Amino acid sequence: RFFSQLLGPMCLNRHYVAEGVRLYSQDTWRMVCGPQGGARLLVAHFDSVIDAYVAAAEAPNHAVREAACHCISELAGRVAGTPDNPTDHRHHFTPERVQRLLQTLVASFQDESWPVRDVASTAVGHFVAAFPGECEGHRAQLVELWFEQMADNIPSLRKNGAAALTMAVRVWTEQLWDEVVEKLTETLPHVLLQPEKSETFTDYTPSGPFSVPRPKPASFEDKPDPAYTDQTMYSCGSVAPKTFKRRARGGGGGCMNCAEQNPRQLWEASEGMVQLLTELAVLSAEWGGDDDGQRS
Repeated sequence: RFFSQLLGPMCLNRHYVAEGVRLYSQDTWRMVCGPQGGARLLVAHFDSVIDAYVAAAEAPNHAVREAACHCISELAGRVAGTPDNPTDHRHHFTPERVQRLLQTLVASFQDESWPVRDVASTAVGHFVAAFPGECEGHRAQLVELWFEQMADNIPSLRKNGAAALTMAVRVWTEQLWDEVVEKLTETLPHVLLQPEKSETFTDYTPSGPFSVPRPKPASFEDKPDPAYTDQTMYSCGSVAPKTFKRRARGGGGGCMNCAEQNPRQLWEASEGMVQLLTELAVLSAEWGGDDDGQRS
């Protein structure tokens, strides 16, 4: 009777940032679904579940938006299956439902919070594998977003972006292989252009026999940035107001504060290409025995 109202929030809480909530919700999910799993329940109340996921992806709390991307990723990766290996529930994924979920992920891929972008990127990769035809219209935009992600200053973003793009290359090989390799070849040497004195640690100066960095001395004339002074403080799991979309990056990146913008370093773009090269090499090795699919 109440599943249509409860299933969506129950799924979301399985990925919530607070460990107590997350573990309790996972135990509750197993108790409710039993050994048959929850996929059958989700598709039985699919529209209400999708409504809950889409609403969560637009929530003010970035942790809730991240959980929504996890849940949408599960729908593609575990509930729908792929065209070559469909599940018994795949017929529930109508074009309208798929497009609604995909649009939500594409928007989340451009979220101001880097953990949300990170999960959304992987989720989009699963969606491309599950619904390549429905994702075709977004291909150029997604490739651009993945390459941008692989130049971010968050290491996990670069690594996961490379893995997600390779998932797309596996599906759209003929369309993407040459384009991706060309971009990789162009970007990989950027580290050679990295200035000797990086701007990453300009607020620190070497000291001592081991050149341990220490903060530069502050002057009484230094004025704090008003953008970070006398502002309301929020915890990670709070309902802090968000703008959802990132500013145009230009030369910006992310940081551990989720929405902060740091200068992009050239070596980071090259390191992202190393991650991509590794993923493509593994993919190429898998194709080694298939003359039709082999790439060099």
